[in-house]
Amino acid sequence: MIFVWITSQPAGFLVEKMKRLLIDTDVGLDDIVAIAMLASNGKYVLEAFTTVNGLTPPLLGKDNLLRVLSFMNIKSCVVAGASFPVTKSSKKYSFPKQDVINASCLSFLKDILPQLLERNSQSPSVEDFLLKKVSKYPKKLTILCLGPLTNIALAVQKYGVDFTSKIGELIIIGGAISTPGNVFPNKFAEYNIYLDPEAANIVFQSGIPTTLVTLDACRLVPAKESFKKKVGTLTPQRRCAIVIQKTTLANEKDFKYFYDPLASAILVDPKIIKGVSNLEIRVDVAGKNRGRTAGLKNKNGISVVKKIDPQRFYNQLLDVLS
Repeated sequence: MIFVWITSQPAGFLVEKMKRLLIDTDVGLDDIVAIAMLASNGKYVLEAFTTVNGLTPPLLGKDNLLRVLSFMNIKSCVVAGASFPVTKSSKKYSFPKQDVINASCLSFLKDILPQLLERNSQSPSVEDFLLKKVSKYPKKLTILCLGPLTNIALAVQKYGVDFTSKIGELIIIGGAISTPGNVFPNKFAEYNIYLDPEAANIVFQSGIPTTLVTLDACRLVPAKESFKKKVGTLTPQRRCAIVIQKTTLANEKDFKYFYDPLASAILVDPKIIKGVSNLEIRVDVAGKNRGRTAGLKNKNGISVVKKIDPQRFYNQLLDVLS
């Protein structure tokens, strides 16, 4: 596990008026867009980042993220988390090879990203780091989960209610309820859940206040070629917008929908949400149904986003770029 400080967030009363956000990410291309969208908005202090195995291994993801954050002048800290799922026998499952290569190389950003800063080899475990952060801001820290839920599940397992009771809210991108998944050939599962279904069950059953943004909602915001062309006509000035534009234009089916950016957009503008169901979520952990999410109506269940306002999302993304 690697722990790196860049610098501190903006000081003084401005920080006190902003909400605090920790982002857990596997640093895929759409993760980078999502992070840059939040960086462009004055609503959140990006308190910290943890990386998890998914589209990139956590150490490489940390390295890539540090370089992106440095370019965008994001002042935060980064901890590399779990390299394997909660059940290590599940480590044979992965994203498609080409998607992993594209996310790992970031060749489309090589002309702007600085060299990697020297690492500090001493670091706490990701579970200890997460507990420390939520304990510092009890009930006030929101955690945005953009990859498999391994890091959060490990903290739940290790610390139980001492951890879960201090989280303000989890915002999770993952799962498919009333729509097919994106894992071939069966298309029962969504990748973030598929890679560590045991972790997903632990988190969904933890009692943490949770909003789950599913493929049901994400499929309403496709990464259309027409939108990509519109993005290409703009001349962004801010560094976060430059990162968004370059990543969007470089997208060659790495993400067919704006998965993670939708979760960021909802954090900035909750009015994007047009339909929510309170569901108790269960995840299949084995066999051909591995990663499939099923929901039963339960007023005390988690909030599952199934409908959104697509134009409101696209407008927010264009506003960042222009």
